[in-house]
Amino acid sequence: MHCSNCQAEILDNSPFCSKCGTPTHVPHDAAATATHSPPLSPGGELPSGAVLAGKYRIIEIVGRGGMGIVYKAEDTKLHRLVALKFILSEMARNQAARERFVVEARAAAALSHPNICTIHEIHDEAETPFIEMEYIQGQNLKKRIKEHPLGVSEVVDLAIQVAEALEDVY
Repeated sequence: MHCSNCQAEILDNSPFCSKCGTPTHVPHDAAATATHSPPLSPGGELPSGAVLAGKYRIIEIVGRGGMGIVYKAEDTKLHRLVALKFILSEMARNQAARERFVVEARAAAALSHPNICTIHEIHDEAETPFIEMEYIQGQNLKKRIKEHPLGVSEVVDLAIQVAEALEDVY
């Protein structure tokens, strides 16, 4: 099957295109047959298709950092794409790191600005906590700069966006 919007090939039974998020009109009960996945493996990754908290189906990894890993996922109950940010398993066992993760989620959830993603929920009851947030299509700045250096006008535009977000925060 191919996406009606971007023509990307859809290999699974997803009700959304994994490239652009367009609904694929898959029957609603397809997601209901998925099972819960285990916590993050020692390698720190969840398999595509794994379902968490009874409603988040993992699509793909979209980012990694020193403290965690971010996945593109589908909220199968609300039929929308979300980002799930997990603290790494080894850090989740450290109470101070776990508390910093929760504080980060609370601080970000208190912000409301078009240049800052929206935090929807934090799941801290399991072995590996995660934050559910707005999924925004794109790439990180580091990857973008590696592929093609930014021009002066692009740098100025990005700086203005960051400054506008910070102005509303502080």
